[in-house]
Amino acid sequence: MESATLVCARVTGYDTNWGEQSKNILSMKRFTCPKCKQNGISFKDKYRASLWQVIYCNSCGARLCAQPWLLAFAYFIYTWAVVSFVTIAFYRESYMPILYLVLIWLSLDFISVMSMPLSVMRPLNRPP
Repeated sequence: MESATLVCARVTGYDTNWGEQSKNILSMKRFTCPKCKQNGISFKDKYRASLWQVIYCNSCGARLCAQPWLLAFAYFIYTWAVVSFVTIAFYRESYMPILYLVLIWLSLDFISVMSMPLSVMRPLNRPP
């Protein structure tokens, strides 16, 4: 039995399949592989690359990582944000800067995932 809200939404012309669409939002965003130039990297894999992990392209199987120098710079910004906001929170004796830190951290994570370029690594079975 359907709820009255779903029946009303269907009668007025709204899409009632929004729940299943929202589950796949993060899996829908694909990033381009620098080796094969196809959209073979998921949002989750790109986030794992921003955590210093090796990822693999789903299309060509290439080993990929985030640009190390840019990732080191991003982690410097993360560390600076934590130290400065915790210091401000300590001296002001308030937890409000910690809440601001959470928002800044999430913003930095989003920027890092969306704009961090990937590098192709050598295959494991090939000598250097």
